Amino acid sequence: MPLTARDLLQVWEWGDGRHPVDQALAILRVAFPEKTWEELTTLSLSQRDGLLMSLRMHTFGSRLEGFAACPQCGEPLEFGLETSTLPKANPMTGEQTLTVEGYEIHFRAPNTLDLAAITQQASVEAARALLVQRIVTRVRRDGTDSPLETLPAQCIEALEEQLIVRDPLLDLQLALECPACNHHWSVIFDILTFFWTEIAAQARRLLGEVHTLARAYGWHERDILALSDRRRKMYLQMVMA
Repeated sequence: MPLTARDLLQVWEWGDGRHPVDQALAILRVAFPEKTWEELTTLSLSQRDGLLMSLRMHTFGSRLEGFAACPQCGEPLEFGLETSTLPKANPMTGEQTLTVEGYEIHFRAPNTLDLAAITQQASVEAARALLVQRIVTRVRRDGTDSPLETLPAQCIEALEEQLIVRDPLLDLQLALECPACNHHWSVIFDILTFFWTEIAAQARRLLGEVHTLARAYGWHERDILALSDRRRKMYLQMVMA
C-alpha cells in the first residue's frame, strides 16, 4: 500500500534531521504498524531495503529520477531508471556458512541494529571490525571452535565479498556515463536516501498546500490531507485564480 498524505507528513515529522537509520525506521513504523519494533529493527538490511523499494514504487511510481555530477569534468547529469531493472531483494535467512583458508565461518545477514551500532564508531576500520564481531556467530578450524580474533584478514575480506555476492542489494551500484566528456563511473544507489529525499520534498509541498487552503477556507489539516491529490490541486487552482 502507498503512503498517504497524512503518512508522509508523519514520517517526515518523526525523521526530519535524524540519522538515516532512524529515518528508515520512521518510514517502516508508519507503513507497517502491525510489525513490532523488534521485528523492524531485526530485519536484515536487504529485507529493509526491499520493503522500502516496494513502498517507494507504490507511493511515487516505478520510475526513479536522479542527479549526479561527473567526477572528471563536473558536468551535471540527470538519469532515470525503472525499479524493474534493479536487482530483486533476495535476503539471506538464517545462519550462513563460508569456508575459506581452512576456516569455517558461520554468520548472519547484517540488520538495522548492527548498522546503528557501527555508526557510533570513530573510524571505518573500527566500524568494520565491530560489524564482523556482531554478524559472525561462530568460527571453526580443523573441527574445533576458534576465537574470532584468530581470523586472518583475507578471511574477513572474503566474508565481506560473500555478503555482497549473496545479497546484491547491500552494494547496489549504477553505471553512469558523462555526455560531455564520455567519462564512465559508478555511484552507489541507496534506496533509503533516495526515498527520504522525495518524502521530505513531498512533505514540504503538502505543508504549503495545507497552509494555503486553511487560510482560504478555514479547513482543518486533517480534512485537507484527506482530500485526494487531484481535488487538492483543483482547490489550489481556484484559490490562486
